[in-house]
Amino acid sequence: QAENFCNELGESLSGRLMPAVDVSMNLLEKAFKPGAGELKEDLQAFIDHVSQKYDCGVIIICDKSSYEDYIGADFAGYPVWVKSTVKSVDFTDDWDIWQYSDSGKTECYENSDKHYPQLVAAQSVTVEQFKEQFLIE
Repeated sequence: QAENFCNELGESLSGRLMPAVDVSMNLLEKAFKPGAGELKEDLQAFIDHVSQKYDCGVIIICDKSSYEDYIGADFAGYPVWVKSTVKSVDFTDDWDIWQYSDSGKTECYENSDKHYPQLVAAQSVTVEQFKEQFLIE
């Protein structure tokens, strides 16, 4: 998966946001979810491969259950993008990006007829700090 991911990204990430891996699961995926040990090993291998290829970090995208089951303390120090669209994030204070909606629309966006996730950065992070942390030079 990591090799395919890197093939799709191309050789350079210059000027783009840090790559991300989504470990949140829908209801069907939760019914057949892998064991914690297996998923954590696969996730670490994915992160290691992508990090080495691009010499940058990888953002972990997760919801409450995937954070509690797989991420938590085992991946402390990695940037975390949490999905919590029903209420504010109440399962961790250790997040960098919060996806609070799955279906935003705006007239300012070039594809204004399409829905997109709405995100907010952690409180007190300036635009410059956000760029420094997540933008690849």
